[in-house]
Amino acid sequence: MVRQEGDTLRRYSHVGTGNYHPKTARLYEDLGLLTADPQVGADLSDLFNRLSGYSRRETYRRLLVAPKSLRDGLIARINKEVQHHRAGRPAFIRIKVNSMVDEAIIDSLYRASQAGVQVDVGCAASARCGPASPACPRTSAYGPSSAASSNTPASSASATEASPRCGSAAPT
Repeated sequence: MVRQEGDTLRRYSHVGTGNYHPKTARLYEDLGLLTADPQVGADLSDLFNRLSGYSRRETYRRLLVAPKSLRDGLIARINKEVQHHRAGRPAFIRIKVNSMVDEAIIDSLYRASQAGVQVDVGCAASARCGPASPACPRTSAYGPSSAASSNTPASSASATEASPRCGSAAPT
């Protein structure tokens, strides 16, 4: 939404994880962010122009957009949290996804967890990372009552038995 405020135009943007469907709301949560951040608004305008064919822009100021910047951007942010932890600053990673199968991202999360960063991974479906242990990120199945604040390992087999990475073994 663009609104005239005095002499300037201000963008208000909503970014969400889903369509807020009432049936799926019983199974998992959709998250939304309403922001007036000018960089996010400009990025969203650029992204929609790209999707509609009016722009060839592939880089953005704040957004991570697949396939160009999502993996590298997430790994860079994970590594930044490791740097914060090593410098004695607060460090925490919480990622909530429908599924997690990208090995480079999973390996980065393992390394962050092993470095001492608190890592909370919420997966609604399949994941190739194992249950919580000192050697690997905490995983949690999420839904309306367990959402992102879950302190328990995933109880769903799909979240803990999807690959040989399950358990406390570190990736190689």
